[in-house]
Amino acid sequence: MPISFANPLLLFGALGASLPVIIHFLSRRRVQRRMFSDLRFLSEVQSRQARSLGIRRWILLLLRVLAILCLVLAVAGPRWGGVSGGAGDRSVLFVIDTSASMNTQMEQGTRLDAAVDACRAMIASLPGQTTVQVITAGGVIRPLFADWLPAGSVPGDALEGIQPTDGPFELGDVLLQAAGPVARAPAAAVDLVLLSDLQKIRAIPDLEEAVARLQAARPVKVLVSRIGGDAPGGAVLAVEMPQRALRPGETIALDVVALPDHPDQTFVLEFDGLPVAETVAAGPAQGVRRLSFSLTVPGPGVHRGLVRKESDRLPQDDALPFILNVPPVLEVFLAHGADRPADGAPGRGGWRFLEQALAPQGSRSQFRVRPLPSGDLATGDLAGAGLLVLVDPDPLGRRNLDGVIAWVRGGGSLLLVAGDPTLQGYLAETLLPALGLPGEGTVFRNEDPGNARRMRLVSTGHPVVQGFPAEALGTLQDAVWRRWFRIREGDARPLLTLTGGDPILLEGDLGEGRFAVLAANFRPESGTFATGAMALPTMQRLAAWLAGAGLLQESGNVVAGQEASIALAVPGAVAGLGSTPIQAIHPGKDDVRPGRIDWRAGRPVLSGGTAVRTGFVTFVGDGDTLASVAVATPGAESGRSLLEPREWRELMRLHGLPVTGDLTGTAPGDFATALVGRNLAPWLLLLTVLLLLVELHVGRGVSPAPSPA
Repeated sequence: MPISFANPLLLFGALGASLPVIIHFLSRRRVQRRMFSDLRFLSEVQSRQARSLGIRRWILLLLRVLAILCLVLAVAGPRWGGVSGGAGDRSVLFVIDTSASMNTQMEQGTRLDAAVDACRAMIASLPGQTTVQVITAGGVIRPLFADWLPAGSVPGDALEGIQPTDGPFELGDVLLQAAGPVARAPAAAVDLVLLSDLQKIRAIPDLEEAVARLQAARPVKVLVSRIGGDAPGGAVLAVEMPQRALRPGETIALDVVALPDHPDQTFVLEFDGLPVAETVAAGPAQGVRRLSFSLTVPGPGVHRGLVRKESDRLPQDDALPFILNVPPVLEVFLAHGADRPADGAPGRGGWRFLEQALAPQGSRSQFRVRPLPSGDLATGDLAGAGLLVLVDPDPLGRRNLDGVIAWVRGGGSLLLVAGDPTLQGYLAETLLPALGLPGEGTVFRNEDPGNARRMRLVSTGHPVVQGFPAEALGTLQDAVWRRWFRIREGDARPLLTLTGGDPILLEGDLGEGRFAVLAANFRPESGTFATGAMALPTMQRLAAWLAGAGLLQESGNVVAGQEASIALAVPGAVAGLGSTPIQAIHPGKDDVRPGRIDWRAGRPVLSGGTAVRTGFVTFVGDGDTLASVAVATPGAESGRSLLEPREWRELMRLHGLPVTGDLTGTAPGDFATALVGRNLAPWLLLLTVLLLLVELHVGRGVSPAPSPA
């Protein structure tokens, strides 16, 4: 353990220890030799006494030097140990982890309760003039006091207002937020004390920028104290939301990622407060499991779902809320090139075949198709659309095309059907590059019937074809194409290809939206797919999957620590509110906040502040419920393993954050001593007194004897 000094400059006073040495040598008497009678006996006695006195004088010299050194060291304020490097004027910044894992139950209270109690005791142990500040860090990061306070003036109940959150602990954000209080610290030295469970971190961001900003504000020493120990348990980690628009009454498999905590554990699925299904994690509880609920899709509307299990020591992750959006109908804009006399009944590009596939006459379809010539397309109408289909479109014009692309980037969905050879230039030079696809090498292929190409499915696990029986997949791949565009896939993903390798159906992402390109049209001469048995289910699945991009935005599923926000389907949903204030009712007691409306890519987005507790956030305006947002516990907070302080310190060092000391196991009441070390000054002063007493005792035998008369 190192020794430090509160006033190191006073150590120069140790030079005073040389004074007794100097005086000793200056005061030595020179022996004068004189002739005298032969007194050999007296000479021998004098010689023995001289040797004894010489030794005592050296001992006296040593005692005086040591006494001066001890006195100087005592005045310099010596400290033995101290994880922060000794005494001196300092400010202490406490960071209390309030993330979801700190809600884990201990023998008495939660980990957060233990952290708050420890922080309170640490503040009480500090000298009254030491300035302190407390930051709580979980779903939100905020200072507890308006400014730094002397430790002696912190009220005993000042920490009672600390509330738990269900959000994550983001160390990088904590360090960035701490830079402000550190820069305003009254003392030159700042100690940052982290009180956390040191949950095992799955992914650590680079901390160098945050550390650099923190240290630029003021030199800071980071100390850590681990709270609590490992707590085995289970969790509901994630609900894998359907990637396509759902149809009421259809049967789907809802997949869940869970962590069982005992063999054959039961998990329950609820909708709107009622249990509708359950499943069992069969076998021993060994690691993360993927479970599946068989579910009949409920009627149209926004449904509050919940997957739960019995509670354990961390109840926050034992139930996972979610929102399931079942639209009553999906609006589809089908924009096609102007019909020509030669197009006949199928229309330009066979758009009427596609219209019938999406919304067959005489049947209840989840799509409402609005066909119109592409020249009449107004991008302002797309705000209420779930899908835009372009079938061999006439040139849209730069303004309209930019509007379409912006709408897709904002969460819209686009299906481009192109099989007219006269569009090769427009497709290669404009449409494909607008979607981020390479236009070079786009060539129209027109094969004889004998050289027609069959389709090949790239993956049976894609949401468009997932669940189709093997016979249906075989029928789909029996379709042949004679006329198509050979296009390069770029960053898009082929879903269907032709024998020979040319992609016939590509899908990709554009911003928050999705797009697909069918490199052929629905004209009878193009191939057999348009009139085949699998055209209807395949195109309906494709349209539902494309529209799912917007529905996922409207689903309103977030995790604690994120903004509680949801994109509304149509602007009309908030058009009638006028100046009526919107309220966001958050989970928890009396947590009502003002809401706001933002517009993104022409769509209204409701926002209600950062979500900090799991459950449902309800947006209310003018007495009506506008939307709901489900808030789940971040999956990373369900990790049951904790790092040892030694492991955490090494991990932080590798990511650019040096940790000065470990306070784990130190009694909170001994915090001040552990911080600055033990004061050695009283012991050195006592030693000085003892040395002087010994010197006084030894000095009595050195006093010169009186001269004989």
